Amino acid sequence: MPLPIIDRSKGKKQEAQANVRIAEADQAAVEQRLLRAWGTASTRFRTAVEQVTNYRERILPKANEALRLVQSGFEQGKFGFIDLLDTQRTTAEARLAYQQKLLELNVAQAELESLAAGGIQPQPNKSQP
Repeated sequence: MPLPIIDRSKGKKQEAQANVRIAEADQAAVEQRLLRAWGTASTRFRTAVEQVTNYRERILPKANEALRLVQSGFEQGKFGFIDLLDTQRTTAEARLAYQQKLLELNVAQAELESLAAGGIQPQPNKSQP
């Protein structure tokens, strides 16, 4: 009676193929997370650049000019002390907001740099020991 030949390596081949498919799926998931994170970070960066530019080119020059005019007017008796204080407060708030926008820009840039350097790590597969 002939004995059937048992291919003992068949199970190992199937297991290896399954592991390859799992690794490919994990890689695809990481790539998708990276693309989503890159898109979000890029949007934040572009928005921050626009806001910093707006503060630098429009808001701060206008606030500084208003303060200069009110200070000059105060010295000439055209404006009261409350007007001067209010303009100083508004200018200080604009400067503070500009600093906040600079911080947001730097954080967004750091986020992009981190992602470019491989900042997303694969999440552990819960089905593997």
